[in-house]
Amino acid sequence: MRKFLLILFTLAFAITGFKDHEFYVSITEMNVKSDTLQMSIKVFTHDLEEVLKDETGTKVFLDNTSDSDKAFRVIRDYCSKNLVVSNAGKKYSIQWVGHEYEADVTWIYAYAIINPESSLLFVRNTLLTTDKRNQHNMIHFTHNNETRSSICTAEDPEVRFSL
Repeated sequence: MRKFLLILFTLAFAITGFKDHEFYVSITEMNVKSDTLQMSIKVFTHDLEEVLKDETGTKVFLDNTSDSDKAFRVIRDYCSKNLVVSNAGKKYSIQWVGHEYEADVTWIYAYAIINPESSLLFVRNTLLTTDKRNQHNMIHFTHNNETRSSICTAEDPEVRFSL
């Protein structure tokens, strides 16, 4: 009887205990070099493709090299709306450089010219949060050889770093 209950409990746990626990994450590396903020964003390709499809109404395949220019324009337009960098009084213009597909992730590259005399940098990152409420956008910020990390979520999309 004990073995039967153990097997039954194990099966019940296996059925209920391993439910799909959806967790989504992106990683943004930000490095300050003089007056330039260099950015590299790493997202799971499938998640980004889903959001871009919802935003544009058409399917975008990021691993398709024949449509690389179109994919970059769609990525640039989406990221421009969902990643904002500013100081206390001015929004910085982000220049989107390109993207590359690597296995199941997509890397997106950008930079912004910032005011080196500012004492704060504000980052608002809402990438993938409209579709995936439990999206976590990790930001690793490096300035003067010191790295600090913070997380943006749908509920708390803005962080700030001292310069």
